[in-house]
Amino acid sequence: MAALLIAPLQETDAAAKSACERYFINQGKPGVAKRCRTIKVVAHRAQVSSAATTNENTLKALKFDGKIGVGCETDTWRLASDDGVEAQGRSVIFHDTTIGRVVTDESIAAARAATGASEADLNPQTKMSKVTYEQFKYFRTTGGEPLPTLKQWVNYAANNKIPCNIEIKWKPSDAELKATVDKLRTTKMLPKITFWNAPTTNHNCSTTSMEAIIDNPDLKGLVMGFKQTSGCPLPPQDIHDKGYKYTTLPGGLTLSERKNFVKQVHALGMTAGSPVSLDKAAGWKQNVTTNVDYIMTNKPKALRDWLRG
Repeated sequence: MAALLIAPLQETDAAAKSACERYFINQGKPGVAKRCRTIKVVAHRAQVSSAATTNENTLKALKFDGKIGVGCETDTWRLASDDGVEAQGRSVIFHDTTIGRVVTDESIAAARAATGASEADLNPQTKMSKVTYEQFKYFRTTGGEPLPTLKQWVNYAANNKIPCNIEIKWKPSDAELKATVDKLRTTKMLPKITFWNAPTTNHNCSTTSMEAIIDNPDLKGLVMGFKQTSGCPLPPQDIHDKGYKYTTLPGGLTLSERKNFVKQVHALGMTAGSPVSLDKAAGWKQNVTTNVDYIMTNKPKALRDWLRG
């Protein structure tokens, strides 16, 4: 099997059973209980908690993930170029298409004042792909946090050995990806800081942009993951044949179908994770039963403690 995506958390005394272990042991499933020590925790948008706009996709959140020993999931967009050409500038860490849910009105106004942009061109409904870097530098979340570039994020995660899955909302430039690979190789984090993406539903479920990364000889070793969607599901064999190393589970499957899907994924040397962010024990139990390799959550500390004690 391929190397697991997220590094194991530090184990507590084996004699002290976690809530996860106790649950499955009481169910008469000691073999399943052992998975509580090996399943990895992935913080959705690197969040400290479910208060999304306060700290999602910020270095403050990433630092918290590192402190509690979990991995992260995040997202990357490309800014406009300095002369305003859409999505031809630097890659940054951000989830939404538009800026208004996360970025404060005050910091947007500060960016307008500093750069001379009109309110028509820079407002809460503006797409991140149309924001220049000079404007981006002024943005703050509702928690007062600045937003990082992809380079800043990768450097911090790599230097501090924090595994991370980075979802591509807009493909970074080849130069940025090459610099990422170089950084990950020198820090020995190439297998653990990865990129993932879903097919484009408006282009007949195309995976061309991701395959271009997989097939680029300059990016050899960069781990790519597949995001399942209801509109463009793929079976494990197809995912493997395209060069991906991990996948989320498709939605809408029965428990038996989930188990079979994960079994197929593992047989092909790939890893599998929860399809969505799971924040309650019921979802955690189901995914442990399914034998996934990682669970994504908005409550990483709570999940870590439930799994490990």
